[in-house]
Parts: sequence; C-alpha cells; structure tokens
Amino acid sequence: MAKLNNLFLLILFLLATAIMRVPAHKGEIVGDIETDPVVEDKFAFPPGTEGDEGFDDEPELSPKQLKYLQDCAKKMTPECAKEVFAYMFEDMVVTDQCCELLIKMGEPCHLGLVKTIMVIPEYKANASYAIPRSKQVWNKCAALVGAHSPSPIPLEI
Repeated sequence: MAKLNNLFLLILFLLATAIMRVPAHKGEIVGDIETDPVVEDKFAFPPGTEGDEGFDDEPELSPKQLKYLQDCAKKMTPECAKEVFAYMFEDMVVTDQCCELLIKMGEPCHLGLVKTIMVIPEYKANASYAIPRSKQVWNKCAALVGAHSPSPIPLEI
C-alpha cells in the first residue's frame, strides 16, 4: 500500500494538473499513428534495479524504480508535465521550451513515466489513445529540438 501511495504522489507531482477525468477515445486513430506494442518493449529500468515483472498487472515499484521515476520527473517542470500530459489526452499544444525539457529528460524516462501512468485505472481505459500520442509528442519534440540544434562546424581539409 505504501508503494501505491508513493506512486500516486509521484504522479500527482509529475502531472500537477487539475485534470480529474478524461474522456475515452476508443476506436480513434490519430493521423497515421497506431498503437505500437514496441513501446512496451522499449522501456526498461536502469541496470541494477529489480525487474518490471508483473508491472502491467499491478503498479508495484521497487524503491530503485520509484527513485528512477522521481529523478525523471524532476527533469520536467510541473507546467511542462501538464502540457505533455494534456497533449497525450486532450490534443493540446506542447511549447518549444517543454519539448526541449522532454528531450533532455530522455526517451527511457518519458516511456517509463507513460507506462507507469497507464496502469492507473483512471487512465488505463485511454491507453490505446494516449500511448500513440506519447510517441507522437516525443517524435515531434525530437524533430523540433533537432531542427534548432546548431550545425557542427565543418572541418577544413
């Protein structure tokens, strides 16, 4: 029960949102993005943590996994976490600044937080919509941040 309370507090901190309930988007396809089971396989906790066996069935996290996700959440501001969350569930816009923070946080952190949120019953019903949107926001932000990165200085031969 304490682990569940810690998870709940982590998600409240991360989301920092007043969104209490989101409508289900069953059967919707967003653009050409489809639910990709590979998302589930991409996420792994860092070496040295206990495995994520049974992770989809019960939101039980080891202390190392919880610390990992807390460290991930600290890399985003509450405002940016709200933007990313709103993008996943409500088609809201993510600012360039929040895209930069998302990319700096890293894809394993992003996918880990998304996967953790999707086991919560209130959000699990919307996973078929939100998971593809989480991939979409990652790809859009990666392209945006890559487009703003300075070109390397050419070598003179």
